[in-house]
Amino acid sequence: MVGQVFGNAKVFKEAVKEHAIKQGRSIWFPYNEKSRVQGVCKCKLDICSWSIWASCYEKNSPTLMIKTLNDKHTFPRVYKNLLANSTWLAKRNMEALRPGKEFKMFDFLEQWSKSHFRDWSKCDMLLNNLCESVNGDRVILVARSAHIFSMVEMIRVKIIKRRAKRSIDLEKWYQNIGLRVAEFMELQAQHSGQFVAHWGGEGHYQINRGSTSYAVVDLDQRTCTCRRWNLT
Repeated sequence: MVGQVFGNAKVFKEAVKEHAIKQGRSIWFPYNEKSRVQGVCKCKLDICSWSIWASCYEKNSPTLMIKTLNDKHTFPRVYKNLLANSTWLAKRNMEALRPGKEFKMFDFLEQWSKSHFRDWSKCDMLLNNLCESVNGDRVILVARSAHIFSMVEMIRVKIIKRRAKRSIDLEKWYQNIGLRVAEFMELQAQHSGQFVAHWGGEGHYQINRGSTSYAVVDLDQRTCTCRRWNLT
């Protein structure tokens, strides 16, 4: 969030990395100095506008404050995130791996191996997309500095105007899915050109990537051996 303060550049980068790993994003830091740090999305197609910029809160101070933040990702989640390396994994499990602690390998795999992840719904729309779309609005940033009654009134008026605008926009809409979803589906359709599906009968398909077998899809059960369908 814009205005958030961190003790130094290292603390800021660790927080950004932790957020990126949890959100399934790959980021890097083109500017990486003690007085200023910038993080951007590390997508190969250079189509994602996500970025964050933090610089000195006070002159000659190591403290950094987030100055600008574009929190909208236009590139899909990644499943091979290089940020989740052995160092990050060791820090997360240091306490559990200490000598004398009872350690069960299955518990470890259940947390960190995709083959053991639970596949129930993990949709974060309710607590992420809807909330963040409001929190990132300039009106909210201004309202935060007002008294409680003024703040609530400003938010109420903003929501009324927003609902009215969205209602007008919906009258012009001509598709069954939202614009962002349509753009995402189009991007996935472009990527699907590298795969070939071979029918195996009764709703089963083998997916090949070049000359290599990639996965087996069961349309009846809506499962895939790559487990991406199950885990997302």
